[in-house]
Amino acid sequence: MFRERVKPGSVMGEEIRYKVLSILYLVVVAQVQAYSNGKVTKACQTMKPGHGYSSQVTSPPFYISTNSSTFQPGDTLLVHLLGNQTDFKGFLLQAFEEGVGLDKSIGTFSLLDTTAQLLECHQPNDAVSHTDSQYKSKASVLWHSPSVPGTEFIRFRATFVKDYSVFWVAVHGPLIRIPGAASPPTQQTPFVPSTQHSTELSKPFSAAGCGENTTCMRSPSGCLPSSALCFYVGMRTHNGMVNVEMSGPDTGYLGLGFSTDIWMGNDDVYLCVNIHGKLEIQTGWTNGRTHPILDQRVHLSGLAWRLADGVMQCSFQRPIAEKGRANLAEHLFLFLADGYAHNGMVHHHDRQPLVAGPIIPSGPPVEMVGKRGPLYLKAHAALMVTVWLGLVSFGILVARFYRFAWPTQQLCSQKIWFQMHRTAMVMAFALTIVAVCLAFVYRGRWSTVAGAHAYLGITVVILVVIQPIMALFRPHPGTPKRYIFNWVHWAVGMSAWILAVATVFLGVDVRTLDLPDPVDAVPVAGLVVWHLLIEVVLEVYNYTNHHTGWSSRFWNRKKSTPQKGSKFHTVLLVMYILGLLAFLLYFYTLVARF
Repeated sequence: MFRERVKPGSVMGEEIRYKVLSILYLVVVAQVQAYSNGKVTKACQTMKPGHGYSSQVTSPPFYISTNSSTFQPGDTLLVHLLGNQTDFKGFLLQAFEEGVGLDKSIGTFSLLDTTAQLLECHQPNDAVSHTDSQYKSKASVLWHSPSVPGTEFIRFRATFVKDYSVFWVAVHGPLIRIPGAASPPTQQTPFVPSTQHSTELSKPFSAAGCGENTTCMRSPSGCLPSSALCFYVGMRTHNGMVNVEMSGPDTGYLGLGFSTDIWMGNDDVYLCVNIHGKLEIQTGWTNGRTHPILDQRVHLSGLAWRLADGVMQCSFQRPIAEKGRANLAEHLFLFLADGYAHNGMVHHHDRQPLVAGPIIPSGPPVEMVGKRGPLYLKAHAALMVTVWLGLVSFGILVARFYRFAWPTQQLCSQKIWFQMHRTAMVMAFALTIVAVCLAFVYRGRWSTVAGAHAYLGITVVILVVIQPIMALFRPHPGTPKRYIFNWVHWAVGMSAWILAVATVFLGVDVRTLDLPDPVDAVPVAGLVVWHLLIEVVLEVYNYTNHHTGWSSRFWNRKKSTPQKGSKFHTVLLVMYILGLLAFLLYFYTLVARF
């Protein structure tokens, strides 16, 4: 029982109310993925709604039209989003340079009516979305091309939402070009018909020989190729030939790549494409992070396919070594991508490919699990969550409450609370630098795909570097200016923690990490809520036991006296640490699984 009721207007009451509101805000931010008001900037990088459903793979009943097929620098085009006898509730429209992907939008938009609103994805006013969830058959906007010459081909792309679970992602509009421009780069890969005969399989592939006589990659681990939830690659070697099988859900196409590294680009590619209910097998080569250039330069034999029960399967044989293609007698990484295809046009996959290896495809049989999240980014994510929602949160709690609960206890001639705080913060500083380096090692440059996550992250790093520099010049305890350092140190540290929490929430949704949505936010939100809850409990305990408030002691610099209930503080700290460990282990499991 509380000894006193918290007064509505008291400082204590305001602080508790603030923390409760903070908890609710963080939980709501973590979980809300769809917006009927059209504020969908979170979907800019993928153009995919966070509804928890897969995009439709059928031909979209919506299309994009423009009043011109050409543009000059500084021109204005009229763009229409239309339904083909079908209305839509929501949309997201952007313009992109053809052949580049979704990394950066081109030009800006302006509005013609209140059915649309402007958004900022990569630059101000470079995207348009709906303003409400009412059904609409048409939306019209103006697009303004860049005033500086440079881009020769652009294509409008729009995501149309028919209802919460039915939507089409990045529907392509007409290609718009500068007059006189040469042939455009290939963004939708046109299918080159195979000149070789293929047969239809009577039964699905079997994974019975995985690891024994077949090299396999599966995701999830141990799944069966006959399942629509299973991605599978199998390879067997016989008489200088490698028999390759690939299987996955029928989304439109599967793409198998052999690569000498974990990066997409300069890879030997084999596509299995659904064309009007029949699967065709095609070969190609990627040049950088672009769509594959398709060809028929490799000698394939034994082409076979099966399309049934929502599963697409293709198999073929190719020589171990062939000029101009990947040498299957060398160490290679396997990539398996899936995506949308329409009338033989292969669209860019909207999620990371599965990656496994390195292995020798023609070597001894092994069994592997394909992962979408790169190891560097998995380590980056695990470290950042550990640092900011584990170590830093612990350091903040100890410095705020335990300097007064344990004012005399010492460890190695230093107050124990200070030793805990300093150790946690020094580890946090070092691991933050390591985690940032991992992200840069993975990308090799500044990431434009990570969006606000990258900018907030760099801001946090700057604040992290400032903290130890300030600590080197801090006045001695008891000196007149010490309180200034206390408040600046607290303000910079709390700013870094708050920004880091926001950065982590954005980071777990980064497309490259590919964590399941909205499950990815559960351990992160749990860590934040657990920390704030323990702070509230300690504040209430101190208040009801008539302990001097933290802020007054901070301002007045009064000497600490032992508090009653230090055993309570000890028990609560142990519970706090166990709670942090539980949520962290949950997050590690999530990262390792996907």
